[in-house]
Order: sequence, then structure tokens, then C-alpha cells
Amino acid sequence: MLISHPIDGVLLLQYNTKPEVSIRFGRLQEFYESPYDSIRGKVFNWETFLLTHFGEDRIQRESYFNYWEGFNVPIETAHSFFNHFHDLSPGEIEIKELLKFFPDTKYLIASFVGADSGVVDHEIAHAQFKLNKEYKEEVINFINQIPPGILNTFKRVLTNEGYTEEVLIDEIHAYLLTSNVVEILTLFGNKGIKFSMKIKQALKKYNYKDENNDE
Repeated sequence: MLISHPIDGVLLLQYNTKPEVSIRFGRLQEFYESPYDSIRGKVFNWETFLLTHFGEDRIQRESYFNYWEGFNVPIETAHSFFNHFHDLSPGEIEIKELLKFFPDTKYLIASFVGADSGVVDHEIAHAQFKLNKEYKEEVINFINQIPPGILNTFKRVLTNEGYTEEVLIDEIHAYLLTSNVVEILTLFGNKGIKFSMKIKQALKKYNYKDENNDE
């Protein structure tokens, strides 16, 4: 596992494989923003979640651990998770114990070694949206300038991907900001390209890579 701090207050954990990060962060993520009311903010085990999400389809259940490439959780959500769940796996206990060494952490993100750089960028975008008030205001101002018909299309696409209403603005911004051309076209079509270019320009000053290069 690799440990780093890409921006102030953000702890990034990178594991060797996609299943390794999924089994450790899956319940944390679903506790934070699952589309299911019976899961989000509730105590649940893996069997309950997989049954809720996939039913009896065993193949689809197993696919969950190879689907998501990145995870992001506010630190207060992580603490709540660890305070309420008493059946923690070894991987979840590892995260809980690790956080004791980084008490200044405000946001927790994770991925796997070898993931496309856009994956980590995507999770950092979520962290900045949560932690940086000025950044969040600029994002909301940008999103409000997208024509309603196009914005509703973007929202519908991500709703179908399993995102809740509460995180749609954040997710639209993160996908437009950090996805490559092929990913944008796949998700949002040609109209997505235009707004991807615009948001990258609008938020250029917040590029953490540029800031690190200046040090």
C-alpha cells in the first residue's frame, strides 16, 4: 500500500489491485452515498448490500469488486462508520488504525497502483469540492450556467450509474473535470466535450499538480 497527501488534509491510499481497494473501501463508500436508503447511513454487512444491489445474481455480486476504481469519503463519515460497525474486516481495521497516525486528515481517498491518473484526480476533485468553499462556489456557479436540458441529461446519466441526487452536482463536476475525451463521449456525448473544456479552464487555478510543481 502506498500512502501520500496529494493536497492538504487529504490522505490517499493506493493498493496493489482493484479488488484489494474495493473490499476495504466498499462498505465505507456505500455507507457514505449508496443509492439505497436501507444502506446509506445504516449498519449493514456485505451480504445485505450485495443482495440489495444485485439480488441473487452471484456473477454480478462478484463483479462489484472489479468495477469501481476510486473511492472518496469525508473523514467525519469514516469516523461514524468505524464507530457504528462492529464486524470490521481486517482491511477495514487496517484503515481505522492507520487514521490514528494521521489525525489531521479531513478527507480520505483511495485507488489502486496502476489506475489511470484521472482516477486519483477525480477523487481529489471530490475532496476539493468538500473542503474548499471557494472551489465549491465556483463549481456550483459553473454548473448553474449549463442549460437545464443538458444538465438534466447529465444528471439522468449519472443517476442511472447509481449516484444519488445529493451528489450529482459534485459528480458531474468531477467527471467533466477529470475524464478523458473517450470517457466524456461515453458518458455525456458530444455536448459533454464542450463543458469539459470549459470547466477545466474555469478551475485551472486549483490544479494541485501545478501547485506541487511550484514547490
